[in-house]
Amino acid sequence: MVAADKQNSVFIDAYDQMFEVLYPSYEYLPQHLKPCFLYMAVFPQNYEIPFYKLVRLWNVEGFLEMGCLETPEYATWSTLDQLYMNNVATVLKKSLNDITKTCGLHSPFWHLCNKEATKIKFFRGLNTLDHCLVEEDLKGQRRLCIRNNVLFGIKDAYDSIASVSTVRSLLCTGPYHQYPVPVCLEYLRLLRILDALTILFYEFPMQVTNLVRLRYLSLTLNGDIPDFISKLWNLQYLIVHRCLSIVESDGKSPYLPMEIWDMK
Repeated sequence: MVAADKQNSVFIDAYDQMFEVLYPSYEYLPQHLKPCFLYMAVFPQNYEIPFYKLVRLWNVEGFLEMGCLETPEYATWSTLDQLYMNNVATVLKKSLNDITKTCGLHSPFWHLCNKEATKIKFFRGLNTLDHCLVEEDLKGQRRLCIRNNVLFGIKDAYDSIASVSTVRSLLCTGPYHQYPVPVCLEYLRLLRILDALTILFYEFPMQVTNLVRLRYLSLTLNGDIPDFISKLWNLQYLIVHRCLSIVESDGKSPYLPMEIWDMK
């Protein structure tokens, strides 16, 4: 453990030194590209970000500059192209017809984004209990990235996350957790984005009913979707996955209530 901590410290020191060198690449980006660039670091280090996921999240966050005839997909492609041209992001996979499938950040830029995002209260990534207990880093944050879903099961971490009343986006980007954990939705009433595909819910979380500002909801669910989903008038994206073991055993898809057609 001591050797691992020492090695990790060496990497952090190296990234901190590179931060000073790379920072002008961020500082001189056009203003409309900066939030898009920083947002790519909400995902784990070296993560392959699916293009479709960026389309949805950037669109809901309001980052995209779209003309009257442009689609979110085109605006996302154009934004990514500008980031590629500025050498701060990279294409990882393309389709046969040369369309971007996944993209990402090199580690030094990922570290830069996380450091800058924490500083300016753009987002805060939480990997360990220690991260959850630094009150100054959490205070006033608009976005929390939970990179270890077990944190919800630790009382001190749970209470700390629940206390950040300013949070608008809760992004659970850690590895898939096969057992349910308590997510503090009843305390985060201002949420617009809840990305919880990596957390298993046995039943649809009833606390979602109160999240009337919700625009993006994704989760892994064993049960059916209740009819009160239609009360979430601002919802633009609803993404539901089922637990693999459930899909294999009954072959059914999540039930969608008729009330879904009442939504704008």
